[in-house]
Parts: sequence; C-alpha cells; structure tokens
Amino acid sequence: MSFQGDWLFNTDESEKHKAYQKMLQLKCIAAWYGPNTRGLLAKPSAGDRVFFYVDGKGIIAKAHFTEEGPFKSNDIFGEAERYEFHRRVVNLVEGGPLPFAFIRNKVGYSLPVKGLALKKIHASDAAAQIAELF
Repeated sequence: MSFQGDWLFNTDESEKHKAYQKMLQLKCIAAWYGPNTRGLLAKPSAGDRVFFYVDGKGIIAKAHFTEEGPFKSNDIFGEAERYEFHRRVVNLVEGGPLPFAFIRNKVGYSLPVKGLALKKIHASDAAAQIAELF
C-alpha cells in the first residue's frame, strides 16, 4: 500500500442514526446514493488515510483504505438494492471527537463536510496535523 492522500468521510447520520458505530465495528465506510456510489468509494488508493466525520460531533476516527475495492452490502443502511457500497479500512484509530470549530481554530483548516460523503483533503499539511491529534 502506498500513501497517496487524505480523505474526509461523512458518515451520513441523517440517513441512519449512529450508522458510524456499525462502520467502526465492521472497519469500513459505507454510502448509498445512486449509480455513482461505487465510483465515489473507488477513488481513494490503497493506503490513503481517511478521517471519519460525524455531523454534530466532528472527526471520531482515522484509518487507511485497503486494496479491496468497493463492494455491495446492506449491513449499514439496509439499501443494497439502492446502491449501498462499503469500502474496508485498516489501522483504525478511534479518538476525539475533534469538532469542526476545534480543527479550524487549532489547524486553521475548514473541513469540507458539505456535499458528497467522501471528499479529498487537498491540504496535506492540515491533514497531517489532524492525524497527530489522535
């Protein structure tokens, strides 16, 4: 696995309350939206770091993506027929939570929490600082 970058994953608590707990238990991220969900979860490279973000709490974990690509499942949202896909992670470290405002004040970076469930963090220095907070 080679590290290529950092990602922010929003656990989408608006769809299923405390879904993030099951994701942590199963060591995966999970999303469902439509036909592009598989492609979205396939973007990170094996070894890339991902931060788990929960609305109203902040970053609650960090991990690294495995080489295994996205796979269909219904273990989190019960939506396999509606494009629910998972992506496995390793080296999972739970911590925090590190709230949005705390990260902005401490690191000087505003997390890209709106929009898609999985977003690339282009500020590698900020991502490294966030990782050190765990």
